[in-house]
Amino acid sequence: MTALTLSCVLLMKFVFLQLISIAIPYWWSGSAFHTGLWQTCADGKCVSHKNLPDFFKALQSLQVLGLFAGIFGIVTLLIGKFTKLLRPRVARLLAAVHCIAAGSLILIGIIEFYVKSTPASACFALSLVSAFSCGIIGGRLTVSDEH
Repeated sequence: MTALTLSCVLLMKFVFLQLISIAIPYWWSGSAFHTGLWQTCADGKCVSHKNLPDFFKALQSLQVLGLFAGIFGIVTLLIGKFTKLLRPRVARLLAAVHCIAAGSLILIGIIEFYVKSTPASACFALSLVSAFSCGIIGGRLTVSDEH
């Protein structure tokens, strides 16, 4: 397995983790409730968020933008690997930019979330792993000499 293929597979894995962390409602957990980016659940019933503070809207936006940047990184790697639309080196560098942007956007949202509210839960950890992994993959793609 080449380094480019490995990077693409790992990026897919971490984008999937980010998708899970955005989708499920476990950013906060209490004894009788759990809350995600889009809804709060208690006693088996979930309610969508309304009238959110600005920092929370920013968190939602940054997490989704980070997800999209990671997806664009995967698409760019696949285009560079399987078509002649982009030279592999150009595709690798564009994918690296997407990965680093994804990791940065996700990390900025996580930091803002952690500063504003303390009890973090499972999705917070998944998103943190995704952020650092995307950044590392992006860094790896910038130094790769594979053609």
